[in-house]
Amino acid sequence: MKEKTVHAAEAVTTTAPAVDSGMTTAVAEHAAWLHSADTWIAVSFVLFIALFVKFALPKINASLDDRANKIRDQLEQAARLRAEAQALLASYQQQQQEAMKEAESIIASAQRDAADMRTRAVDELKTALDRRSQQAQEKIARAEVEAIEQIRKTIITTATESAREIVATQLQSQTDDQAVTRALAAIERQIH
Repeated sequence: MKEKTVHAAEAVTTTAPAVDSGMTTAVAEHAAWLHSADTWIAVSFVLFIALFVKFALPKINASLDDRANKIRDQLEQAARLRAEAQALLASYQQQQQEAMKEAESIIASAQRDAADMRTRAVDELKTALDRRSQQAQEKIARAEVEAIEQIRKTIITTATESAREIVATQLQSQTDDQAVTRALAAIERQIH
């Protein structure tokens, strides 16, 4: 590299013999700096960084901002969905509790109704049994009355026939059947 610097310095000294020698070395150093690979790498790097910052960095930032906005929107949507799910869950739990209370109320009402029906059935059965017992007693009383009446008629008929036979045997000599019949009718009337 020093050789290039020396050649450049010689070229400058041969072309400008009137230029002062102090200036010659400064120009030679300046010219050496321009021909150095490190200088051009540094200039290229700075130029690349400047172009990168001017053109690529805004696009990268915009892309990252878009990505961040999408993520933020997704997080907000997830939060909304979670809140809706929790509200829906709370609503279902409340409906379940109300349904359980209603079911318990229905069961309690059914138990009360069953107890009432059982009580009414027992009362109706007692009433029906009492009524049938009373009807049976009335039938028995009527049967007794009819039996007594039947026995009385049988007794009257038997007594009348017996009296007729007795009277007929005693009155064989008398032929007044009408008197016997009247006497028997009078006896029957007194018995009844």
